[in-house]
Amino acid sequence: MIKRLTKTAIGKSIIAPVIALVIKLLSLSIKWKILNEENKLKALESNEPIIVVFWHERIAVMNKIWPMEKPLAMLQSPHSDGQLIAKAINHLGFQTVWGSTNRNAVGGIIGLIKKAKKGISIGITPDGPRGPALECSQGPVAVAKISGLKIIPIAWSASNFWRLNNWDKSLVPKPFSKGIWVWGEPIKIPNNCSKGEIERYTEELSKALNFYTKLADNHFGHK
Repeated sequence: MIKRLTKTAIGKSIIAPVIALVIKLLSLSIKWKILNEENKLKALESNEPIIVVFWHERIAVMNKIWPMEKPLAMLQSPHSDGQLIAKAINHLGFQTVWGSTNRNAVGGIIGLIKKAKKGISIGITPDGPRGPALECSQGPVAVAKISGLKIIPIAWSASNFWRLNNWDKSLVPKPFSKGIWVWGEPIKIPNNCSKGEIERYTEELSKALNFYTKLADNHFGHK
């Protein structure tokens, strides 16, 4: 019944604020620390927007890492699940751009660039909304090339968490656990890079995401 409810407009309007509240309370219950705070300070020191990129499996508590005084727009798929997630993140204070990094990529990229021109930072899960999990699409690099914004790979982990039984086995931290945030080094994409260079930068971004995600997991001894 709940699954059917999430497919309706009324159901999404009811469930989305509940999801947002649960995420807020869960995030607040965790004792967070930042592993490399200097990277975060450098990324946010100016008023220029940035592109934050993280694997879809780590989307659950990303609201906690971002300073809410700075506007952020998240790329969301227009399919039913994406609409529910979009409504939930709207309640958390984030904006929505419809599209994805693989389907309707052009529309999504155009929407994100419009936000960037208004000084709004961008959040992208490069393997979303349906995978393959942990495989980086070229979307973030394409947006960075056109917009001129820096890409910042980020990750988190927790001392205790659940793995959901969904397509990417998403992580949800358990209440009152310890958490770690990792901000990566910026990746700058030249505006004149070729198709081959886009592929190379995409591979570089994928390796960076895996490195920082593993760094976060290793902090708690997770393999």
